[in-house]
Amino acid sequence: MNNLLSRIEGYAIQLASQKIPFTNTVGLARSVLAMGTLLTLLANPVHYFFSRSVDGVYYSPLLDLEVFPLNKLNFFFLFGIENAVFMKWIAIVILIAVISGYFMKITSLLHWWVAISFMLSSSALDGGDQIAAILSFFLIFICWTDPRKTHWQRIENHTAPKNIVAILAIWLIRLQMAVIYFHASVGKFSVEEWSNGTALYYWLNHSSFGITSFWRPILNPILSSEILLPLITYGALILE
Repeated sequence: MNNLLSRIEGYAIQLASQKIPFTNTVGLARSVLAMGTLLTLLANPVHYFFSRSVDGVYYSPLLDLEVFPLNKLNFFFLFGIENAVFMKWIAIVILIAVISGYFMKITSLLHWWVAISFMLSSSALDGGDQIAAILSFFLIFICWTDPRKTHWQRIENHTAPKNIVAILAIWLIRLQMAVIYFHASVGKFSVEEWSNGTALYYWLNHSSFGITSFWRPILNPILSSEILLPLITYGALILE
């Protein structure tokens, strides 16, 4: 048993010394995630996310705090849904602080709180917001073991048991992203428009999510091509 424990300890030390997980690549990843949520909040009024229909029913059922009292811990509803506008601007300040790279231990927790709160309550949600909530959680373990003052700083050498925690968190992020993109590709195989190579024509001409009228004369000849359209459509699947 002692032999086995010594061997495991040796592997752990080797893992910690082989790779430095505290790089500006992590800083770039944190900044990109925060930027996505930041732009969403800046570009849209708060009632797009947390609002009721004409008959008074919330667009997102989680907004009904009487039915879901736990959502009172939601970052945007700390002072009630009526003050969500105020909390939106605090969230924007937090996300700017995340991008700056300073105070990583504090901002990593606040970043996750903002991201998970938005994911659990917004009525205008997409997959990117869900991924941001998951990845910002894993990044906490990297930030809390990171000895740097800012996530943009370069570190030459750092060997410590804390490295193991950060490296494991990075591998969990890699695994998560690999599963997401694998499913994003394979999950489309059963859809007729993806399998016959025409999906991007319909998607890019969609009334809500498609290209603007300015780009249509330029891109529609490509999207109408029997050769180029399948290449672009299948290219998206191969890229994923």
